[in-house]
Amino acid sequence: MTGEMYLLPFFLPLAGALLLLFSRLVSDHSAVRPALRATALVTTYGMSTLFSIGNVLSKSAEGFIGGYHPGIAIRYEVTPILSSVYLLAVLLSFISELYAKKEMRSKPDIAAVIHIQLAFIGFTLISRDLFNLFVTLEVLGITSYILIASGEKYRASLASISYLLMSSLAMAFFLLGIFGIYRQTGSLDLIAIRAYYLSSPATYSTTLSITSIATALLMRTAIFPVHTWLPEAHASAPHHVSALLSGLLIKIPLFPLALIVTLTPASVLLASVLLYAGAVSAILAVVSAFSQKDMKRLLAFHSVSQMGYVVASFGAFLIQGDTELLYVAALLHLTFHALFKATLFLTVGRVIDLTHSKDVYTVRNGARILLDASRSNVLVIIAFFLSAFSIAATPATNAFISKQLITDALKDYPLVSWTLVATGAFTVASFIKLSRVFFGDKSVPLPSVKPERKGIDAMILAILFLLASSVAEHFSLSLPLLSSFHPYDASHLTKTFITIAVGGGLYTLVRFKRVKTFMHAIEGLAVSLTSMLLSIPLLIAFLAILLHTVSGLL
Repeated sequence: MTGEMYLLPFFLPLAGALLLLFSRLVSDHSAVRPALRATALVTTYGMSTLFSIGNVLSKSAEGFIGGYHPGIAIRYEVTPILSSVYLLAVLLSFISELYAKKEMRSKPDIAAVIHIQLAFIGFTLISRDLFNLFVTLEVLGITSYILIASGEKYRASLASISYLLMSSLAMAFFLLGIFGIYRQTGSLDLIAIRAYYLSSPATYSTTLSITSIATALLMRTAIFPVHTWLPEAHASAPHHVSALLSGLLIKIPLFPLALIVTLTPASVLLASVLLYAGAVSAILAVVSAFSQKDMKRLLAFHSVSQMGYVVASFGAFLIQGDTELLYVAALLHLTFHALFKATLFLTVGRVIDLTHSKDVYTVRNGARILLDASRSNVLVIIAFFLSAFSIAATPATNAFISKQLITDALKDYPLVSWTLVATGAFTVASFIKLSRVFFGDKSVPLPSVKPERKGIDAMILAILFLLASSVAEHFSLSLPLLSSFHPYDASHLTKTFITIAVGGGLYTLVRFKRVKTFMHAIEGLAVSLTSMLLSIPLLIAFLAILLHTVSGLL
């Protein structure tokens, strides 16, 4: 592939979105409408996949959009790794749209939003221009607000507004950071900005500008303490939207964040903040998840927790610079988490739809209810338990590989490494708790359910998860970089079984009254919108002062 052909996969979803919006002008009973929808699906998912595979198999390429000179033109960079992440985005967007295909047919504008979101995920990944990053992230934010509120429930609308206000404030600081950097460097090109800062002494304005941008990206990634918007937003959204947002969207800002961190002369210090913030997020969020009774809030808090693993790995990689193992570990867990978390939201969502309840303490017989609705739902049950085993890092699952790799790669940071091991024990306890909704209880009457014709959807969902997971796991173990990594040796297996045993012990503690009281207290903790909004400027001020002060002492 040559020239701007590299950009084609990212523009194709926009063409698909345009076709879907045009289909709204056509009569519901016209044969043209399904034809336009089919063409949009082929354009967005089929053609984008083919061209993205070409990018994966090609060498890295960079260039400028348009005929402007480098000082003005928008720089882009397409690499095989970024194209692989984009392929993952294509897969999850397709699964999300497939799951809600009935809604997508009646609301082609919502389907168009998913296509637009996919396009701007690609633009965010490849952009190397600060203002263009601001634009792409803003569009991603707008699509998220629309998708969260698309469930047409009061709670979802409130969650969408809270996220909108949080995100708008964060992006306002992002824009102020851009102004500060442009005022100093006269450029928006990240390559030129990095070159300028490498040859110039750091100032407080530099630190404040970069910290403002980094904090805005951390908010989008949902890292402590700017994670409070995520649980309610993702728990209140429609199931396919929850899968898309938790499985995919919160991961995309990590890539520009890694670029922003390297701009500052205090990059090692800021990367250290990411390392420890990731560990703190992992453990605090998993304890919160274990305390939830709402199934989707439990899964949403686990998204924050699992992102802690990824951010901690990214932070350590940025500190050490030349340790590719940490970068590969972060990318693998990011990929695996996207697969199993999307599947968990969709499979649990099927149970919620049939039982009309999200209460993990009262819903029982989930497997029987699913099978009464459709025998093919046995694949949904299998997909759930495979995903649950994966997030709990049990042997022979994909996340077993990535979590062992992360804790091994972080051996130079024992506090972080053992915090993530402790997180693993609480994760096991949480999914023992959640999996109980699938098991029988004679004291709980079975609700009457209508037989449903969702067998093919369930089959495709399960098969896509199994194929994507097995391919990703096989690919990870075949990497030359991991030739000396042996996840199934005695030490790794022993650590895993101890973690699982401790997780089972933590779950048994729930029977004790004081533990129940403590868990209900954690579950009842609520952060006001005012506190959420204040957390962003306070974090920016704290980080800027910390980084500038410590840099001056070195």
